[in-house]
Amino acid sequence: MVAVKCPASDCKLPKREWSYGETYTCQQCVAKLIVVESDPVKLVVKPPPRDDSPRGDLRADHGGTYTLQELIADIIDNSIDATLPGGTVDVEVDFGLCDYSEEPKKWDGLNGPQRPYITITDNAKGMNQETLSRAMGKGHMKDRDPWELGHYGVGLKKSSLSNAFEITVFTKESGGEVLISRYSSCYIEVFDDNAVINKSEIENIFPWMTQTDAWAKESGTVVLLEGIPTLQKSAGEHVVASDALNEQIEETNAALGLIFHKYLQEGGATIEYKDQDTGESKSITKKLNLEVDGDDVEPIDPFLSDLVDPNDNFSTLCKNHQIRTDIDEEEHFIDVNIYIIPNDQHPLFKARSKESMDLLKLSRKSAEPQTLQGCYVYRNQRLIDYGKEGSWKGAYGSMNPKTTLLRWEVNLPCHRLLGKLEHSDWKIDTSKSQAVPTSKMQARFKNLASKTAAQRWHRLDPDYKMAPGPRATARRGATGNGTKTHSWDRWPICKLCTDKTEGWTHKKAEHKCSFCGKKGHEEPFSKEGKANKKCGSYVPRPTQTPVDDTGGASEGEDDDAPSTTGSNNGAETPIIPTPPSGKSVLIKIDSESNDPISASKQDGIRIVTINKQHIQYPELMEQLTPLVRSWEEENTVDEEE
Repeated sequence: MVAVKCPASDCKLPKREWSYGETYTCQQCVAKLIVVESDPVKLVVKPPPRDDSPRGDLRADHGGTYTLQELIADIIDNSIDATLPGGTVDVEVDFGLCDYSEEPKKWDGLNGPQRPYITITDNAKGMNQETLSRAMGKGHMKDRDPWELGHYGVGLKKSSLSNAFEITVFTKESGGEVLISRYSSCYIEVFDDNAVINKSEIENIFPWMTQTDAWAKESGTVVLLEGIPTLQKSAGEHVVASDALNEQIEETNAALGLIFHKYLQEGGATIEYKDQDTGESKSITKKLNLEVDGDDVEPIDPFLSDLVDPNDNFSTLCKNHQIRTDIDEEEHFIDVNIYIIPNDQHPLFKARSKESMDLLKLSRKSAEPQTLQGCYVYRNQRLIDYGKEGSWKGAYGSMNPKTTLLRWEVNLPCHRLLGKLEHSDWKIDTSKSQAVPTSKMQARFKNLASKTAAQRWHRLDPDYKMAPGPRATARRGATGNGTKTHSWDRWPICKLCTDKTEGWTHKKAEHKCSFCGKKGHEEPFSKEGKANKKCGSYVPRPTQTPVDDTGGASEGEDDDAPSTTGSNNGAETPIIPTPPSGKSVLIKIDSESNDPISASKQDGIRIVTINKQHIQYPELMEQLTPLVRSWEEENTVDEEE
């Protein structure tokens, strides 16, 4: 307990505990003081507040970049956060038209008949007066649970004012009374005062503010948005104002179905997190039921994940990977599911692909097939970033027509400091619509795209690895549109293979020689007679016996023996491989031979050709196997003797 004097007028202050950063008002001279040191205690007069203009701040907020759908999603975030873990919250979004009184207002969208408004109603736990006051303020930070969707404490005011001039909140805790607060642009513009007005002040100052149907609702929490320029502008482009609302209703339904699709699905969204005190892995689940203007909002899965089929490589392909990210100097991992959706021209998937594309286009007016590629970034199972420039997050340079079918589901780890650049590798903006990774994270995404994620994508794919980009590119043409069904017609054939039914499965570098079994070549000699010394069956050919100048054979040469250098009715005699040294018999595998086994002789070498694909090959082996075993036994006895 320390007694100190007031630095403003030397007043004697009472003995008490003083904490650094504390604000104190002198009871004698009413000076505002702040504690700048606690040991020893030192107080100074608090500097005067900034001379802000409420009207100026208001106009800045009206210039925000939130879309109407982002605003509504931001308010729904609060409804989900107000729901206990394991619970379900019901939210209704309604668009309406109000006939306001003719008295002049500060904003045209509040004058006269058929003016649009929106209500967002939930059945969550509601707010008490303290919570409501903080919600209507700006920048109030609280020690949030890591799984909460609220992020900066500015959503309700900042996002709402970017799209509406008047914000009214009606809320009621279980067993409590209905509380009403309004953040009014009309009030601020008239009085240049940044106040939040309550029910009695609304009724006394601006009675017209009670004219919408929403004013009569007295259960749960209701957010009423009035004076909405986006809707007003849309209404001006239509003869009937309700037509403008219908367009916005469709877009809002689709946008919310995409943003909250994991919360809307059966069973809700499960968020896994690590307890910051114990380090124990835990999880919570929350479910959202959502209506827009009376219609149920259905989840929109941008990945067509239900079309993954282990028996069909025309279907959606998916592989899971993880990327390291650091939060508050601790190692965490981003869960990445790489999807390649079906070719929209394939007969089996054409209708479903069109339906999905139509819904995604509704969710954002600028959406096109090419802009919908890229990373879909989720924070706590809620979609926050997709379909914008830079959406590849470094994995690829830019949006490319060749990767239109490639979409990455990026699930950021659950952590309360994620999104704050001073603590993590990510910066999430206040609208929760853009997640920007650091250059270090972008490099990791690029490495995943070009190296780590190179793999075999489906059990019916070729045996070799493909990176995500090339596999998605291959799907765009005949390889993926269903016009060709045989694998050997869809994929490149190894140039060393004579059998295309086997040649599509591998590349030239992985081809196994049918003579020696080594990779990357076929036969010790090419058809043109060029030697391949890498082949394990290669041995140098004996020097050819020269032919005398008179055209006759050299001494000892058989006139009837075929020549390897002469002509044969004008055609060159084929040159065959040479068997291992000291051997005069060569076994050759040929899947195109007409017989299961055949023999021929050339240049003194007996060539036995076997067709393992022939229908009679099993029968042949049944009869040969006893002979081979008998020969092995006889030779074993000879060696022992």
